[in-house]
Amino acid sequence: MLGAIAKYEVEHKQERIVRKIEELVAAGKRHNGGNRAFGYDLVFDAKGKIIDEPLNEFEAAYVERWADRALEGEKLYSLILDAHENGVKTTTGGDFSYQGMRAMLMSARISGRKEHKGVIKGKAVWPAIISPEKRSPAGS
Repeated sequence: MLGAIAKYEVEHKQERIVRKIEELVAAGKRHNGGNRAFGYDLVFDAKGKIIDEPLNEFEAAYVERWADRALEGEKLYSLILDAHENGVKTTTGGDFSYQGMRAMLMSARISGRKEHKGVIKGKAVWPAIISPEKRSPAGS
């Protein structure tokens, strides 16, 4: 009997979590934890909840520059070298990798849009670094 009740609770908790994620996605809000996105800062309230994601001007300038260069056909490897030569680190303090640079330049986040499971859902609550029309293919 207790097992059936526990299973019922787990299923309903999962449904509530999925509904909340869908609600946040529809509103263009952040729906997960994790590290701060490169190009943005996080502002927290007294309870530790994220209340704003303003641009980090220093990092955003690099994102815009790298996106322009990638769209002009420059290889990602040269963008990674640029980051290394200028001492630009990821938000976790590491060096940029090919995969990290590609993911950042291909993300809808830098164009101010919300992406969920690979699908762009609409405008996000954070500011755009580049225009949506400029979003990098970054496959080079």
